[in-house]
Amino acid sequence: MGADTQNINGRKVAYRSDQRCPKLRGSQYSKCWYVNGKQKGNPVMTVSIIDSGEDVAVDWYYL
Repeated sequence: MGADTQNINGRKVAYRSDQRCPKLRGSQYSKCWYVNGKQKGNPVMTVSIIDSGEDVAVDWYYL
């Protein structure tokens, strides 16, 4: 049986000089995106499943 609600917990994180994906937050990694490529000003996003299994964490920073 599925959950009645699902929360998306988003936050901007500190810039990473190595330009890698933001660190995993939660229990399971889902996906990392370089939105519109690795160019200055574009966001890098990591989506992960939070420990409850019903909520999603989205962390990002701008290149």
